[in-house]
Amino acid sequence: MCAITNKVGSYAYIGPQGIVHGTTLTILNAGRKYLGLEDLHGKVYVSSGLGGMSGAQGKAGVICNCVTVIAEVDPAALHKRHQQGWIQEVMTDLDAAIIRIRRARQQKTPVAIGVLCNVVALWQRLAAEQDELLVDLGSDQTSLHNPNNGGYYPVQLSFEEAQIVMVNNPARFKELVQESLRIQVDAINSLAVGRVCIDSSCMGSCLCSAWISVYSYVFVSPCPCRVTFIR
Repeated sequence: MCAITNKVGSYAYIGPQGIVHGTTLTILNAGRKYLGLEDLHGKVYVSSGLGGMSGAQGKAGVICNCVTVIAEVDPAALHKRHQQGWIQEVMTDLDAAIIRIRRARQQKTPVAIGVLCNVVALWQRLAAEQDELLVDLGSDQTSLHNPNNGGYYPVQLSFEEAQIVMVNNPARFKELVQESLRIQVDAINSLAVGRVCIDSSCMGSCLCSAWISVYSYVFVSPCPCRVTFIR
């Protein structure tokens, strides 16, 4: 899988078509490797980020026939992707999003849903569904090569609050980022019962490094990027 995704890496900076191509292959191969499936109808793919390169995730997920759920903290990025057709639905309420995920999953309807929320809150809400595992594949395309300067937004703050604290109190912002990463890892680990994998795409090595800095025992990854399986 790494060989395939590395092969398409040269396309990654020439526009959306390259990003869609690489992301699509990554999702398809994650399904093959970790779920043992060629057909991802009815499988739920959860991720974050709709700005920049991460904006391709909605379209790639639909190409793969997934129920694709992307969290985005910036309303401007979310609505831009909706207007462009990269995601098909916008939701602002997590409870309503859970209902929508269940329906699409049952109907096996490929759809890209953008949720205006922090991805940590989305993972926590998914983890609260004790009676049913609602996510099959997980991803994260926040820019964790730059976590303390806008690449990652801590769940404890709103998008607007985070921008203020980031500038006025960078030390506190860094503390909140680390705390938020711990919360995120806890939520994901509560779901990761051998069935959920994290694909962090181009930011994979950065994401793993950031998470390892707070939970050194979480990851065992022979590949420096792309797919990390959480057990």
